[in-house]
Amino acid sequence: MNRPAAAKAAMFAPEHIGALAEASRRTKKIRRCVSIANFGGWTAAVFGAFSLLGLAFSFSLASLFITVALGVVAWGEFRGAAMVRRFDPAGARRLALNQVVFGAALFIYSVWCLIQGLRGGGISSELASGNPEADAMIANIGRMVNLALYGSLAVVAIVGPGLTAWSYASREKLIRQFRDQTESSVVEALKVA
Repeated sequence: MNRPAAAKAAMFAPEHIGALAEASRRTKKIRRCVSIANFGGWTAAVFGAFSLLGLAFSFSLASLFITVALGVVAWGEFRGAAMVRRFDPAGARRLALNQVVFGAALFIYSVWCLIQGLRGGGISSELASGNPEADAMIANIGRMVNLALYGSLAVVAIVGPGLTAWSYASREKLIRQFRDQTESSVVEALKVA
């Protein structure tokens, strides 16, 4: 057996190892919250980067708005995940609020684009052929696609972040219970691990 590993294992009594294992089992939902927040942060960062790239080719205020919003949301998710990882109950509140901000920004963006599309902007105006009948048909198809796309996005902006915010908010109570019911040395050991 490796000598240093054996010496380290001897430092913990069986009851300490049992307490660590039990505490680790009780943090399953908390650790899942951290994983979801990190995934959400990376997802927002990647979409924000694509949006930033899109700004380089076609600038619009709506694109600038959603790019900045995605950057703020990504930062908030990573920051909240780090707080929850340290068993800080405020991290769960931060994550929940971040999802509310994300949902609001996505909803504003979708309504903004929906209004622009219904006013005649968008791809249908770029595909104008000069034939009034063909242009009217293209405009109608463009409005239907715009309505379906951004209308769906508006619904998703309410439901998705709303449910995620509720889930994050429910973790605050779990974190408080874990901290109250677990020996502080075990909590510190799990923070390091």
